[in-house]
Amino acid sequence: MAIELGFEKINGGEDVQFKLVSVKALTKEGLPEEYINDEPCTYPIPNGIKGSALYDFKGNQVSSYVALFINDVYTKDEFNAAIDYLTTCGDRLMKINAKLKKVEEDKIAEQEVAPQLINVVI
Repeated sequence: MAIELGFEKINGGEDVQFKLVSVKALTKEGLPEEYINDEPCTYPIPNGIKGSALYDFKGNQVSSYVALFINDVYTKDEFNAAIDYLTTCGDRLMKINAKLKKVEEDKIAEQEVAPQLINVVI
């Protein structure tokens, strides 16, 4: 499942701003541990979405996480930084999921070609 954020465009021109109106994403419990235990990662929280990062959407260093909250308004630069960040998180999650799928497929393949003992009585 992809992260789906709904934004409402406020104002226009160079002063455009974006209001976060909805969030759809996998819960933290539905994501792989490898993804959650490192950064960047993101997951929904009540009234928004949270992620671990070294920098916030304004380029300021943060200690542990960044968050977007429903009904908060973001500048065009903050909006673009958030989209870039979420894209990076999504790319990382896709790589982890692909790796986990490969591991699972390899396990299945090993089981399918496992030698079977045949008892022969002479």
